[in-house]
Amino acid sequence: GSIDNYTEPPPSSSSFDTLGLCPQVLTAVRSQRDWKIPTPIQELAIPQLVADDSSYQSVWVEAATGEGKTLVFGLSLLHNLLVNSPRSKNGKVRSLVLCPTRELATQIGSVLQNLAFNLSIQRPRHVAVFHGGVRREDQIAQLAWCARSGKDLDVLVATPGRLVDVLKFYKGDDATDAALEQRLLTALDASEHDNLSLEQIQELQLDREDDEGRASLPSL
Repeated sequence: GSIDNYTEPPPSSSSFDTLGLCPQVLTAVRSQRDWKIPTPIQELAIPQLVADDSSYQSVWVEAATGEGKTLVFGLSLLHNLLVNSPRSKNGKVRSLVLCPTRELATQIGSVLQNLAFNLSIQRPRHVAVFHGGVRREDQIAQLAWCARSGKDLDVLVATPGRLVDVLKFYKGDDATDAALEQRLLTALDASEHDNLSLEQIQELQLDREDDEGRASLPSL
């Protein structure tokens, strides 16, 4: 319709307690003083994403800037990691958030790290952020530590170009490097869950990133 006919959505009348989030995630929400009631998009989308049968569904969400889209998937993601996806002992990356720019990756990573830190559990969720402009070796070391120690990385927030760059760094004939590369590929390949696999990500040719950290996305 015409923008002249646009009206603001009514304010939410519910609280985060009514959205189906688990107690640990609600504790993280309450640690943020400004989050009193969910926005309309959060009220509509979060219950669908945390429903018992929502493990493999695809949801498309659109809302204006500032309407709380990051919390829609952030809170739902942490809930599902706690409730529906037990940790393994294989050093896996349990969830991947791809962001088109360095700035967005930093913003989303900061929100998820803050929430994860405030979960009411003894062992906090681990959130890593990979983007250009910082040392690639440090990011590789984080994944290598997960593979070596058998401790899962709960959330990886990354720009596509830096993600593929990290995975390609250890190309070569050296047996040690080849073994490390295979462990990193195994850690990030989610094909056993019918999600987008590493091979599929590489086929999209996402390994192009400019000086500002923007990844080049192909036309789909």
